[in-house]
Amino acid sequence: MDLKQLFYPRNIAVVGASPNLGGGKLPYYQIIQTRFKGRIYPVNPAYQEINGEPVYPSLSDIPETVDYAIISVPARLALENLRMAVDMGIPFVHFFTSGFSEMGNSKLEADMQELIRGTETRIVGPNCFGAFCWESGLTYSFRVNQSENGSVAFLGQSGSLSDLFLVVANARNIPVNKAVSYGNQIDLKVEDYLSFLADDDEITVIAAYVEDIKDGTAFLTAMQKAATQKKVFVMKGGSTQQGARAAQSHTGAIMQTGNVFPSALRQAGCVAVGSFEEMMDAVMAATTLKQPTGNRVGYMGGGGGFSVIAADTCSNFGLNMPPISPETSRQIREKTADVNTSFANPVDLGAFGYNYLTLLDIMEIMDRDDNLDLLIPQFIIGIYPTEPEFDADSVLERLKQFRKPVYPIITTFSEHHATHIAAKTDMFRLFRRAGLPVFNSITDVCMALQHTLLSTM
Repeated sequence: MDLKQLFYPRNIAVVGASPNLGGGKLPYYQIIQTRFKGRIYPVNPAYQEINGEPVYPSLSDIPETVDYAIISVPARLALENLRMAVDMGIPFVHFFTSGFSEMGNSKLEADMQELIRGTETRIVGPNCFGAFCWESGLTYSFRVNQSENGSVAFLGQSGSLSDLFLVVANARNIPVNKAVSYGNQIDLKVEDYLSFLADDDEITVIAAYVEDIKDGTAFLTAMQKAATQKKVFVMKGGSTQQGARAAQSHTGAIMQTGNVFPSALRQAGCVAVGSFEEMMDAVMAATTLKQPTGNRVGYMGGGGGFSVIAADTCSNFGLNMPPISPETSRQIREKTADVNTSFANPVDLGAFGYNYLTLLDIMEIMDRDDNLDLLIPQFIIGIYPTEPEFDADSVLERLKQFRKPVYPIITTFSEHHATHIAAKTDMFRLFRRAGLPVFNSITDVCMALQHTLLSTM
């Protein structure tokens, strides 16, 4: 199915546009305050103008063909506006409005489906935020200010999680290419979006949050198609009885529980993730430029306990922690001292591991070791009374020179300490500028590696 006009509309009509809080203000103002360059038609019989722009009484009063209509009016007016859209030949109609099957109003959805049967009009939603495309400037979020196009796509049945994905991706410097908050999917379904994105050469990673699957066979076929060309990560909402009841009241989802879903995803070549945070970590790792060619990990940090935990966790996730070469050990010893240190792998640097520049020196030494495929350094903030100082630009240049993939962990155990939190934020931004994924714990690193890398080796 060709959805190009959905993501690249020449113009947009917003039915229910309003200058006041509520109503159509949310979708209307999100669009006019972003990069969308096409014509926007506000529609509302209650107003003649909004912010100096003329407002049209109805869809049928718009003087040209509309590519994409966003309907933000009470559900009782949905059929009336959909009928106008069909008569005008509008290809895509997005119902931002809620109040459909998630509220027990399944008959309205059935009437809408019947109304578009045999026409060229397709429905996005209802009960959703709609489409995002960075290249065309189409958005459903106020909070995206990425500076370049990305290679990531997101599909979300939840509006709030769809917005959160864009926000977190923006904060982690993961540019997003396209996204759809698709809601109740009474017409266009998740498999339609998946199939379209699978053919998009600009996209390398697809993440999805799914509550309800209308057609299991079509869904798995689309997943398999996407997984042959992209890395695909899927989080299933409503996998327990309590979660399924919540999903039913959220998007009208049919209850689907049990362990069948993860197994089916594996067979399709996709990866099931258990949480939103897990999905974000997987996407971040999957979009990193340098990907490991093997599972031989080199860990370094300060403190024996951290090293032991790292070794156990890597082993539990199927990662190998081989001995480093004698030459690597010798060079590390020259940079440190034989006091509370261990020059095996994992490398316990003791107090030397809390000096960021020394840790960077050790990373560079281990980067030259042919026994290792990737490096996991752990930076611990808050050990010293004052944080070690370093020149960010100099460190940035050194980080860019690594041959091996590097997956840093930034740890602080003083969340109540504003200075430590600020230091962690600054370090996070520095590592992301260098193109490195950044994690909060060794478990997060290993899980992301397992999801995005080991399953493809």
